[in-house]
Amino acid sequence: MTTTQDYDKIVWSSCNVNCGSRCPVRLFVRDGRVVRVGPDNTGENVPGAHEIRACLRGRGLRHWVYSKDRLLHPLKRAGRRGEGRFERISWDQALDVVAVELDRVLKRFGNEAIFRMYGTGNLGGVVSSRDQIDRLMNILGGRLDLHNSYSNAQIYHAMQYTYGQKETGSHISDLANSRLAVFFGNNPAETRMSGGGTVRDLILARQKSGVRLIVIDPRHTDTAAGLADEWIPIRPGTDAALVNGLAHVLITEGLVDQHFLNDHCLGYDQATMPEGVPFNNSYKDYILGSGPDRIPKTPDWSAAITGIPAQRIIRLAREIGTTKPVYIAQGWGPQRHADGEQSARAICMLPILTGNVGIPGGNSGDREAAFGIPFPGIPVGENPVKASIPCFLWTRAIHDHHHMTALNSGLRGKERMTTPIKFIWNFASNTLINQHSDINRTKAILADEKKCEMIVVIDNMMTASARFGDLLLPDAWA
Repeated sequence: MTTTQDYDKIVWSSCNVNCGSRCPVRLFVRDGRVVRVGPDNTGENVPGAHEIRACLRGRGLRHWVYSKDRLLHPLKRAGRRGEGRFERISWDQALDVVAVELDRVLKRFGNEAIFRMYGTGNLGGVVSSRDQIDRLMNILGGRLDLHNSYSNAQIYHAMQYTYGQKETGSHISDLANSRLAVFFGNNPAETRMSGGGTVRDLILARQKSGVRLIVIDPRHTDTAAGLADEWIPIRPGTDAALVNGLAHVLITEGLVDQHFLNDHCLGYDQATMPEGVPFNNSYKDYILGSGPDRIPKTPDWSAAITGIPAQRIIRLAREIGTTKPVYIAQGWGPQRHADGEQSARAICMLPILTGNVGIPGGNSGDREAAFGIPFPGIPVGENPVKASIPCFLWTRAIHDHHHMTALNSGLRGKERMTTPIKFIWNFASNTLINQHSDINRTKAILADEKKCEMIVVIDNMMTASARFGDLLLPDAWA
């Protein structure tokens, strides 16, 4: 282990991976080089509060800083796009290339041909922020905008249609007031694992209340293995079918909160249906089988789809229906499939049916809320370009923009796209290749330099996406 004689000074820094915790870390420095990364075990940052100890990702920052894949100099593509061959150039040369290509594309194709890629590698800060790109483009006349998210687009829209806003969850610390918690595909012990993150709030809340935690997940996750009282495995993508089976028991056994449904909800039964909707189209009709499909969503029906025994479904429904408050939350996994917004909406029906929305210790069925710390930023101005595409349809906007409309592609701001994407800013994002679907198809589209003519990557690592850049700009001057 490094001793006190092995470093010259200690510098405070933070871990900035995408869990959102931003755990403080101490960097032990010798001769200008980090020799060790230590936790916050001093109490200096939050006096009187617990020590915020970073997880292995934060403790491994030194390996990121000195990785062989670290980008230290501007690089220009020297081979075919995607081949990964680059040559070093000066910053003056790099900035000249950007200026010339940006000016050329703007003059030939217009501002809608410029696109800043979706990415959440760096969401805050004054100097290192995608706001800088947005500000530049707004000054130059704007850029093609984007909406939605790779992470949670379907659950966001589901919450808007169910509750009228896209973020509705209670903070997980409210489990201190709960008697039962049910997680659908929610795994904070891995996704929010640090000493400054959600998992610690979960642990502290459970220590206060002793709340019983049930995790429903296809995987035996860290949350299920280390924190849950019970794990219920389920076939992937069948969460809505499970909820339907639970709802059937709640309704037929009189375990719903009828007062809450009457006072706060539309569409539960015929009495609360909006005017003009055909008869027998309520939620209750759908569950009991008196709706158009004539299929009762019984526990046996649910068991055949989910792989969970009917008797376990019945017991879970009774536990939810006879306990209060119940904290029901879902992760972002259940909505990441075709028609995933229906799974998200279905899960929300459990707290709605049982009146656990808007009470201490309850939740809406949404993912738990997160504490946010605002970052300083710069004014970006207004984007003069009103057209916006779903963030996951950018490849189509490169090779098939003629057929993209508001109706078939979710285009906003105009009825039909008239300009393809010709210039991409890719800042702190590995979405070009690593995260986007059908990678082989995406690779073929990007490799054709006649389609998207310029890709500028701004990052600190030679990521899979960076290999497809025409110009790589690092986050460090050298």
